[in-house]
Amino acid sequence: MSDSWSLSSRSKTSSDYIFLQLQRLKTEIEQKQQVKVLDLSAGVPKFPPSKINKLKLQELASETEVYYYPSYKPVPEFVSAVLNWYKKRFGVKKELFVQIGHGAKDILTHLPYIFTDEDDEVLVPNPGYPGFVSSFKFLGIRPVFYNLSEETNFSLDLEKIKQSVSKKTKAIIVNFPSNPTGQVADKFQLQQLVDFCRETGIVLVYDNAYSEIYFSKFVPPSIFECQGAEQIAVEIGSVSKTFSLAGIRLGFIVGNEKFISAFSSMKSAFDTGVFTAVQRVAAYAYDNFDYNWYEQMILKYKENIIKTANILSSLGLKFEFPKAGLYFWAKIPDAYESSDKFVVDVLEKKYILLAPGSAFGSLGTRYIRASFCALP
Repeated sequence: MSDSWSLSSRSKTSSDYIFLQLQRLKTEIEQKQQVKVLDLSAGVPKFPPSKINKLKLQELASETEVYYYPSYKPVPEFVSAVLNWYKKRFGVKKELFVQIGHGAKDILTHLPYIFTDEDDEVLVPNPGYPGFVSSFKFLGIRPVFYNLSEETNFSLDLEKIKQSVSKKTKAIIVNFPSNPTGQVADKFQLQQLVDFCRETGIVLVYDNAYSEIYFSKFVPPSIFECQGAEQIAVEIGSVSKTFSLAGIRLGFIVGNEKFISAFSSMKSAFDTGVFTAVQRVAAYAYDNFDYNWYEQMILKYKENIIKTANILSSLGLKFEFPKAGLYFWAKIPDAYESSDKFVVDVLEKKYILLAPGSAFGSLGTRYIRASFCALP
């Protein structure tokens, strides 16, 4: 019997996800040094969910019917809750459609199947969330990075995007509030981007996972607040961040009927829906938004921001306070060659784990990302 089989060439294009690598490094240090590492590397919300939502999930999980196979499409009450939320929160009353996934990352990694072909290009931010490019290499799609520069405080720059567009560009991924920089984009900036995408026929993928995590009077908008966005854009939302329910793995995508129908058909080939009780508790959370709990969560995050700022300052890092999202984007001391070496040094000497900025793109090599939501 032969065991000479080999892995596909496609499988060799990918390596372990950066946060898996960091967790291995953390475990190694903890076991070797017999210490407890303060882990600020991953955006894992530690603030407990609303008691109301937890009790509702317990109630729903006790019903026999939720253990049948779920539908390939979201339950009607979830669709209704999301669309009502868009009307109430964003003032969006356009005809939009909704599909679900096992978290926002699950949606992002499957989206390229419906609007790209092999040898196409997709524009992604630099620095930006590593998950934006995770499926591209498997599909033979080329990620092209557009720069969010330090000179403009990593804000949205349409001219930089235009410079990166080619005849092969099929889509542009945009993420504000930004992971990792904490920067935001206003409706004027987003409208210009929508207008450009409509003129060129380029799909706009707007990752709005952090829309409810903000710390000033500026309220992050939806892309669908922009005129004509429904013709060319899709938006991704996250139950994980909004309700501190990361463990239930539920995200959603909103767009016009053509986009969502194609995404739903494609996704049905990969999995059989999302646990019904999870969908229903998310619908309940949107329809019965616990504002008292939400205010406490934001207050806790503000406290954590101060604590994290003190830690980062003690390490010699330079930074601005995040406007939104769950992260600090901090510049490493000049004495270090790269963020990778800085992260290892801080882990080994201070027992603090940070995420190297190099994981978020070439413009992150002199930065680290620190998650303040991970503090207890």
